[in-house]
Amino acid sequence: MVTTSLFPADVIAHFESKVDRDPENEGGCHLWTAGRFTNGYGCFLVLGKSVHTSRFAWQIFVGDVPDGAKVIHSCGVRSCVNIDHLYIRPRPSDVDRLIEKIDMSPWIPGGCWLWTGHVSSTGYGRMYYNGGASNAHVASYELLAGVIEDGLEIDHLCRVRCCVNPDHLEPVTHWENVDRGLAGTKTHCIHGHEFTDENTYLRPDNGKRQCRACTRERHARYKLERVTVAVDCEEDGSSDRS
Repeated sequence: MVTTSLFPADVIAHFESKVDRDPENEGGCHLWTAGRFTNGYGCFLVLGKSVHTSRFAWQIFVGDVPDGAKVIHSCGVRSCVNIDHLYIRPRPSDVDRLIEKIDMSPWIPGGCWLWTGHVSSTGYGRMYYNGGASNAHVASYELLAGVIEDGLEIDHLCRVRCCVNPDHLEPVTHWENVDRGLAGTKTHCIHGHEFTDENTYLRPDNGKRQCRACTRERHARYKLERVTVAVDCEEDGSSDRS
C-alpha cells in the first residue's frame, strides 16, 4: 500500500505492526489491536500525542484531513483502519449545526423552535459559535435573521428561553429587555398599583420600573411630615417664650 510522506517511515511501520489484516475478519475490516479510547476508537501515540487510528490511517495512506472534517467509518467498526471503510465528512456549517439541535415539531405550543442541545442553568440554549460559547437564540438570530446592532440584545417575544425561532426573537435595548421580562411576571407594584404606561417610570440608571403613584404618595408623606415638624417646632418655641 502506498503511503504519504506526512510521517516518518518508522512511525508508519510501528502503526502497521498493530493492525490485523486477516482476510477472515468480518466485513473485510482491518482491526486495530493495540490501545483504544474509552469510546472504542483505536488510539495511537504520535509525537507524544494520542490520535485516533482511523484518522492516522487516512493521513498516511490518503493525505491530510481538512480542518474541522471528521473521518467516518462506513462499516461501523470503530477499531477498523481499512481505508476502503473510511470516508471524510466535511465540517458542518454553523447553520447545519444549529438546525441539527432544533425541534421544530408542529405540535409545539406557539410555534416555538425548542433547543435540544446543551441548556444552561438559566434555561437558555448554548452552542459553540463565532469562536466561543454563545446563547443559541443569539446564534439563531444572527444566522437566520440578520446582524444584531451594537447596544442591542435579543428578547424572547414568546417568553420561552430555550426557543430559537427567529420569528420569536427581537433585538432591543437592555432596559427594554429587562422591562419586558418584568412586565411578563409582575403587573402591579407591592402596594397594588397597576404598572400601566402612565403609571410606570423606567429608571435610566438601572432600567428598573418605578410606580409613579407610590412616588407621589411618598412625596406627599414627606411634605406632610415636614409641615408637621415645622408646626411642632413653632408650638415648642411659643411654649418656651411663655
